[in-house]
Amino acid sequence: MTAPATAARAGRDASPSRHGRAERQGTTHFTDPDSRVMPTKNGFIQGYNAQAAVDGAHQIIVAHTLTNSPSDQAQLAPLLDAIKSQSREEPG
Repeated sequence: MTAPATAARAGRDASPSRHGRAERQGTTHFTDPDSRVMPTKNGFIQGYNAQAAVDGAHQIIVAHTLTNSPSDQAQLAPLLDAIKSQSREEPG
């Protein structure tokens, strides 16, 4: 089976290079297809975006979220919901 056929079979876009090997297109990672390329202050990484809520008085993690979106903007509401479900209280 040729390399482009193998990549297409796995559900990834590939096109033959001038050397006959498949080249990846887009940001799909072969070993972890759920991760994404994300910008950092030093360039880019292939990974996830994690948030943690910590109880400041006791220094323990009370909730966390993990996403493959590089933006934190949509993560506050799910994190607050996780705090509420874990503690059965409103965060404050």
